[in-house]
Amino acid sequence: MGRERDEDSLVWNVFRFLEREGLLNKLFEDNIGKKATLFSWGPVEKVVYWSVDMEKMTEWEDLLKARNSIGESRSHGSEPDIIAVFKNVVVLIEAKLDSPSVTPAPSQIPTYYNDKKGIFKNDIEHVASSDGIGYELMRFFILGEALREQLGKVALVIVSITQDDLDDDLVKCVNDSVHLDSRRFYYRLTWNQLYSFIEKINEGNSVDKRILLRYLKGKTLGYSETGKLRTLLP
Repeated sequence: MGRERDEDSLVWNVFRFLEREGLLNKLFEDNIGKKATLFSWGPVEKVVYWSVDMEKMTEWEDLLKARNSIGESRSHGSEPDIIAVFKNVVVLIEAKLDSPSVTPAPSQIPTYYNDKKGIFKNDIEHVASSDGIGYELMRFFILGEALREQLGKVALVIVSITQDDLDDDLVKCVNDSVHLDSRRFYYRLTWNQLYSFIEKINEGNSVDKRILLRYLKGKTLGYSETGKLRTLLP
């Protein structure tokens, strides 16, 4: 947890605070709800971090079923950082601390990844390439759609969290590659937007809020090639 560039500790510190303070609804409704006007979010039913069902301290059974339904094995399954299940919506969140969201695809994409549900506007190879949305996001859309149907939710939302100066064209790439409609959404959040959201909230534990804001403000990412100390927030 003390590592300067540890992505998982950053995600945990921010989202466990938001979950404990009951702010996940507000975060998503304030940012994404403006686009998703055809349904209500409803209360949070479950939050899964890195595949773990924290009530049972085992891998979340519904995620294992969804992985199996798309052909993934237990040992080689897609793992979003966070899955937030609301009454009407399932949200998959992938956060990046210091790296781009578009990840390279292997030389040969496993044949069990397919587009039988008509999620993509192009073939899988193009969608998973650096000209599309990358291998990881491609898999999350397939997995997310399987989860949405399995859990009987109205909508799927995929969220990428990045630094302000990374992935500026990510939203365009997703729009060019994915059929987004009344039940399938994509949203890009930045760490700076999350900081601003937390800063403005009035409810909740003010002490924890101040600690978290100080943590985010002081978060460093090591030194640049020119010897300048880099920070998470601009």
